[in-house]
Amino acid sequence: MGQRIEDLTPHIFALVPTRIANRRTVAKGIVEMAWIRDLRGTITWDVLSDFLTLSEVIADYSINVGVPDKHIWKFSPTGQYSSKSAYDMLFLGSTSLGAYERIWESWAPSKCSFFLWLVMHNRCWTADRLARRGLPHPSVCPLCDQEEETIQHLLISCVFARQFWYSLLSRSGLPNLSPDNVVCSLDDWWSRAVEKIPRDLQSGFNSNETVCINSHDSGYMSPLLSYAADMHSICAGEGDC
Repeated sequence: MGQRIEDLTPHIFALVPTRIANRRTVAKGIVEMAWIRDLRGTITWDVLSDFLTLSEVIADYSINVGVPDKHIWKFSPTGQYSSKSAYDMLFLGSTSLGAYERIWESWAPSKCSFFLWLVMHNRCWTADRLARRGLPHPSVCPLCDQEEETIQHLLISCVFARQFWYSLLSRSGLPNLSPDNVVCSLDDWWSRAVEKIPRDLQSGFNSNETVCINSHDSGYMSPLLSYAADMHSICAGEGDC
């Protein structure tokens, strides 16, 4: 079953003294049910349940005399250990961020990618985060004076943010990719927009968005638009930011 006795039947294993467990092999334990004689201590309902489980498991096993035991690495399909399988094991049960490739495999400067990584994890010190920690914060967005200031609002749903994206993308002939009122998050908009871009241009588009997201949040539309347009030209024309 690819499991240790300790994991499969922990209550049974707890009744086996360490000195016996350290020298008892599987082969010796299975022969004539010798493992039963190793048990010490009180028999509880949990122990009985584990006893039945273990009995069913080993009932179908037979000992091949003369064949040595071998180690099986359960985190690899072949049963063989490899450094890659050990590395993959470290991430079992973890969640992944779909935008990581768009962020870290772009041509944008590292500081821009790092800022966007914080954005995707909602780790920017906007009013909503300040409020949760009891720190001074503006009651509404300083730009539009209409909604609460969150990082998603500042970058994607604020009327000033939407104007910024529309103006910038229009210069590239892509006004249809501008965020609208339906979009609920930066990640949703970005993932949908990049799917509409030819594959050979996606890296440049991602680089451009990463740089612009890092620079547009200050309220000075014209200078920022000029700066973003310059960065867009560099990313699209030279392939390197």
